[in-house]
Amino acid sequence: MATGNRYAVLKRLGSGGMAQVYLAKHAVLALADTLLAFLGQAPGADLRSARSSRPSGLPLS
Repeated sequence: MATGNRYAVLKRLGSGGMAQVYLAKHAVLALADTLLAFLGQAPGADLRSARSSRPSGLPLS
């Protein structure tokens, strides 16, 4: 799965009552990030980057 040109989804981390959570890699910066796919939206709706307690991303080796 791809999210436009910025992120490539690597794997699904889990899901809950409101969203599914995915691990993704930023295409240019090669940083790991979490993306949320909110349930109840129209098919094809964009995934949104989740805010977390870490600074800006984790480098992928």
